[in-house]
Amino acid sequence: MGAGLGGWALWPTSTGPAPTSSERAERPAPVVAKDEPPRSEAPVWEPVVEPLAGIEEAQRLIQAQRRDAALAALKKLAVKHPASAYVRYLEGNVNFDNLRWVDGVAAYRAALRNDAAYRNAPVLIQNAIRCLVSDRFHRTCQDFIRTELGEAAVPALEEAARANPMASVRARATELLRRRRTDATSGAR
Repeated sequence: MGAGLGGWALWPTSTGPAPTSSERAERPAPVVAKDEPPRSEAPVWEPVVEPLAGIEEAQRLIQAQRRDAALAALKKLAVKHPASAYVRYLEGNVNFDNLRWVDGVAAYRAALRNDAAYRNAPVLIQNAIRCLVSDRFHRTCQDFIRTELGEAAVPALEEAARANPMASVRARATELLRRRRTDATSGAR
């Protein structure tokens, strides 16, 4: 795992551009031994990289770890392309990498309004869980996980509750899972 708070990879893996469809097609197929049954691997969710004018510059700034400049570029792109989920997703990633939890949640909420499929983004889910470490802002992230991510976050929450190195993250993830079970049995959301 990368360096960073709680062992999560902070930069640049969370915000780098997704591989193009041709790059994904060039990946070699996994090698399976003849006596080994084939494994069914669930596809990994990847964001759709939108071909927007200026997105390459924002991605370059992200890769160069120029976070403030990247945020400024992404905010300009968000104004020009308000329906872009990808721009808001990248903005959320950079904000989370800066430990700007509230701004990150706001950007992620905007991404989800534009494309609900982003609730399955592993980076988005992991960032929301990583925010549980914050004594000041964990409630914002708990609410986001519970109301916006829902079932998509359950496997990562279970892992965090079981094995996160931060006791506060384990406890808060456990509380979210308990609350989910309680809500499910009472019929509440």
